Amino acid sequence: MKITEARQVDFNRITDLYYKLYPNRKTAKLTAVRSPIVKSKVLVAKESKRVDGFILATFVSYGKSKFGYIEELIVDEKARGKQIGSKLVKRILSWEKELGAEVVFVITEEAMEFYKKLGFKYTKNYTWLLWTPK
Repeated sequence: MKITEARQVDFNRITDLYYKLYPNRKTAKLTAVRSPIVKSKVLVAKESKRVDGFILATFVSYGKSKFGYIEELIVDEKARGKQIGSKLVKRILSWEKELGAEVVFVITEEAMEFYKKLGFKYTKNYTWLLWTPK
């Protein structure tokens, strides 16, 4: 057996395998699985020329699924309480929606209530596994 990077000729078979795993996602208008499209965006909030906060997000689409991640959201302690974080998240969610994201993920421990106020839902339906290199 050889492990290689997928080529265009492989995607019909990849699509077949995908629908074997997720038969309920198969529709009359089949979407083929293809090489992923990955886009990232960084937005900043500025007061004068000083950056008071930023958000980094990623969008991924591989044909059938389109989803996003909020990777980082940081607001300077001195600038908190001015809705900067909320405005950054709302703007990035608008971008994700524009690209067709079906869901946007964020992983946080410290800011659960902040994200809930913005419409994010804590879910126990998915099990997250984590790997870190040693």
